[in-house]
Amino acid sequence: MDFEISGTYSENESITLYAVWEKSLLAETVPDASVTLNGHTYEYYSGAYTYAYAQNFADIKGGYLASVTSANEYSAVLSLTKNASAPCWLGGLYTSGNWTWTTGEAFMDDFAESKWAADEPSALYGANAKGRLVQTAAGEWKDFGADSLETGGFIIEYGSIQKEELPVYLVCVDTSLRLREGPGTSYDTLSYMYPGALITIYDIYPGASYNWGWGITDTGAKGWCAMKIPSYMIEASGIDEDTGLVYCLNTDGIAITGYTGSNKTLTVPDTIGNLKITEILSDSFTRDTVPTLITLPSGIRDIASDAFDSKTSLHVYPGSSTHAACVSAGYSPVCILPPESIVPPSALCVLEEDAFSHAAKVKVVDLSATSVAVIPKGAFSGMSSLSCVLLPASVTKIEDGAFDEGSTCVIAGSKSLQSWCDASGHTLIPVFE
Repeated sequence: MDFEISGTYSENESITLYAVWEKSLLAETVPDASVTLNGHTYEYYSGAYTYAYAQNFADIKGGYLASVTSANEYSAVLSLTKNASAPCWLGGLYTSGNWTWTTGEAFMDDFAESKWAADEPSALYGANAKGRLVQTAAGEWKDFGADSLETGGFIIEYGSIQKEELPVYLVCVDTSLRLREGPGTSYDTLSYMYPGALITIYDIYPGASYNWGWGITDTGAKGWCAMKIPSYMIEASGIDEDTGLVYCLNTDGIAITGYTGSNKTLTVPDTIGNLKITEILSDSFTRDTVPTLITLPSGIRDIASDAFDSKTSLHVYPGSSTHAACVSAGYSPVCILPPESIVPPSALCVLEEDAFSHAAKVKVVDLSATSVAVIPKGAFSGMSSLSCVLLPASVTKIEDGAFDEGSTCVIAGSKSLQSWCDASGHTLIPVFE
C-alpha cells in the first residue's frame, strides 16, 4: 500500500509534520459512494486527509471539492456524508475576511447561516485560526484547520460551475479605498483600491449609514470595503437615481445608454459618481418619453448618430468637445453663450480690421447670424480670454493676423477653413460643408 507524508500538503508553513502519515489515493481509486443531481456528480472518498491533499486529489480527478449553494445540493451531499466516521471536507474556505467557495461561487451567508453548528465558524472577520469547511454526519458545517486529520473523507463534485451574476462596482473615490478583514473601520487593512478599480461583490453586510461589501477586485485582491454610493463606488452599469440616466462603463469614464425619466427638459451632469460622462450610445434618447430639450456637459467625446430623437433640441457649450461630437454625429446643437460673449446684429455684413481687438475678457464671439464673408486682420487680436468663434457659412477666408500669433481658439464654421486652421494651430468644428 502506498503512503505519503502529510506535511507535503500542509498549508501551515510555521510547522513541520514529521510523524503523520496518510494513505495515498491513486487516480484510478473508486469512490466509496456517489450521487448525481442536475447533471452534477458528487463522489465520497473516505479517510483522514488534509484539506490540501483532498483539493489536490480533486484536481487530479478533474473535479473540485464540493460547493453547496442550494437545498437540493445540500441534501445530495448529506446522503454521502451521513455515514462518514468523521466530518468531510467541502470546498468552503475562509480568505481575506470572508467565506467563499474554491470554485469562485458566492458562499451565500443567508443559506449557510442555518447550516453552521453552534459557535461556528471560528474564522470570521479577521479571526482566521482555522478556515476550512467540513460537513458532519448530521449535516452541520464546522470550521476546521487546513491540516486537521480529524476527518472522515471529502466530497468531490463534477460538472460545470454555475456562477450567478454578481454585481460589479467601479471605484470612483478621489484617493483610495481600503479592503479590510471585516465589515467596519475597526478591522485591519488588507490592501487598497484606487480610482478605476473594479470589484465584484459576493456578500453584503448592512451598516448604519452604508453597507459593507466583501468582494474580489479585477487584480485578485479580496476583502471588505465601504460601499458609499456614489461617493466611493458606482455599479459598472446601472441607473442614476437623480437623473434617470442609464449608464455603463467605458474606457475613460461613463457612457450613457438610455433614459428612464419622463421630464421634458434634462440637464445631463458632468459626472456620475465622480466619473466623467464621455459618451452617448445609440438609441439612448429615442423613446416616446424622452426630453425635448437636453443640455449636455462639455466633456463628451463621442455621440452616436442615432443617439437622439430628431425632435430633441440639444444645447451645448460652444467650442467644447461635446459641441464637436454633436456636429460630427450630424446634429445641429444650440450653443449656450456665456455672459462674456459678443453677439453682433444679424445685419452685419462687413467686419472691420481690429473689430474686437483687445476685448480681453470676452470668451465667445458669435457671428453665426451675420453675413460676414471675410475675417480681417486684427479682428480678434489681444483677446486673451477668447476660446471660441462661431462663424456663418458665408465666411470663406480668414486673413493672416486675424488672431494673435500663437493663440489657439476653436472655430465653428465652414469646412473650407480646415487648411487655414491646420496651418495656424486653431481647431475647426465644421458646422458647414
